[in-house]
Amino acid sequence: MTGSMMVWHIVIEAAILVFGITIAGYFIGKLFKEAERED
Repeated sequence: MTGSMMVWHIVIEAAILVFGITIAGYFIGKLFKEAERED
């Protein structure tokens, strides 16, 4: 049981990490586009 719980914890953390990176990348890309538009 503890082994399966550990796997679930890793899967959930990985999903949160990917989700966070995707959102961060989206906002960074948006900021760069805004900066380019101003020049």
